Amino acid sequence: MDILPVKVLLLGAIPEAILIIWAGLSLLGVRSSWRKLIFVGILQGLTAYFIRRYTDFGVHTLIQFVTIVTYMCVLIRVNLPTALIATLISYSVVIITEGCAYIFFDVNFAHILSDEWLRLLFFIPHNSMLAIIGYVCTKKKISLQQEFTVLSKIVK
Repeated sequence: MDILPVKVLLLGAIPEAILIIWAGLSLLGVRSSWRKLIFVGILQGLTAYFIRRYTDFGVHTLIQFVTIVTYMCVLIRVNLPTALIATLISYSVVIITEGCAYIFFDVNFAHILSDEWLRLLFFIPHNSMLAIIGYVCTKKKISLQQEFTVLSKIVK
């Protein structure tokens, strides 16, 4: 169990949720209004706060995956395969980027969780990657649907 400090929630978890949704959907060529993205990001951030507070470490990731997919289907109105693929892609970016950060900076995970500012610092690499992906895909109109024709049959 982990108590997410308010500044980490506001400056880390909520922006992360917005970027996870935006980057994933942008990679699939799905556009959504910023109003919906921000609303779902805030809702997911608040949900993450309670999930982390009341569940064990590791389990929280699976539960948060389910909630973000559910919010995307219900509130952004994408179909289930689109929400699943978008979230899987974004979570993969987060996992790879965080993994590299932990390797390169050789920091104790418990120490990161105990220091709010260090914890916020570790959001920067993966949030930056997600922002770049979302921005480039949106501005250049790049989509994985162009590369993988099977996606055009399931992404709606």
